[in-house]
Amino acid sequence: MIAKVANDTQAATETVRAPSHSAKDWREAFARAKKLTVDAYEMCAQIQHYCGNINEAIAMVRQALQLSKNDSFLLSFLGDLYLDQKQVELATICLEQAAKCAKELDAELYLRVASLYLELESYEKAAANICTVLVSEKFGALPEESVSNTIHLMIATHDALLDQPFFEVEDVQTLLNGFEACLVALAEPKNAKFAPAVLTGAVSQLPKAHEFLRSRDAGMANKARELLQCAADLLKEIDPSSSIAPDLDASLEKLAAWSRDVSEGETKTEHA
Repeated sequence: MIAKVANDTQAATETVRAPSHSAKDWREAFARAKKLTVDAYEMCAQIQHYCGNINEAIAMVRQALQLSKNDSFLLSFLGDLYLDQKQVELATICLEQAAKCAKELDAELYLRVASLYLELESYEKAAANICTVLVSEKFGALPEESVSNTIHLMIATHDALLDQPFFEVEDVQTLLNGFEACLVALAEPKNAKFAPAVLTGAVSQLPKAHEFLRSRDAGMANKARELLQCAADLLKEIDPSSSIAPDLDASLEKLAAWSRDVSEGETKTEHA
């Protein structure tokens, strides 16, 4: 078998299924081969990983990626190998590239990336990856566990983001887009059970977003108020006696008062 691998890389891709020889034997066999296919490199990397040779597995995957640069599986595999080495930042970059290269939306992979960014305290990037899942057409149709994980990760990420001393308007826009997508998804009967988590987050986070935006982008500030109103309307439908209803009404009144003040100020300016 070893000799055959050295002379026939196609045979390697068909027959290398388990490390029946030592990792060194396989490494030398592949080294003697004149030309390796992507699958052959991948097989060898799997063997090296199985034998605990993470550095050599990484080298093999990187060789495979030179032949197939946008291979989502290889990028994901490389990310997992970096995680084995506790190189979280490199792993996150690889997994994010894998998610972007996937032919179809891989919600779980995007959520893995978001969780890693959260671990790295890169809240803006975490929120952006979560929002990719939220605004996709497939979000509302995802399995319940995926919907639940997405919503709870979104709330945790937004809390961390809004606690930062500095963030950008674009970051808050991502937050608003996330809530908007969640409210749309809650229209699906099977997702109604997630409403309390979304509405609790809305009561906590949308007023903060509005306060940040009102001196920077009046249009987006109004969108925050409209989303909070949508949340209030939804709460009246599903649980009018909810304990968060008074806080929601109080927040809405504050935001409505600001809108009235802005409108009155614009009117006075026009008359002047």
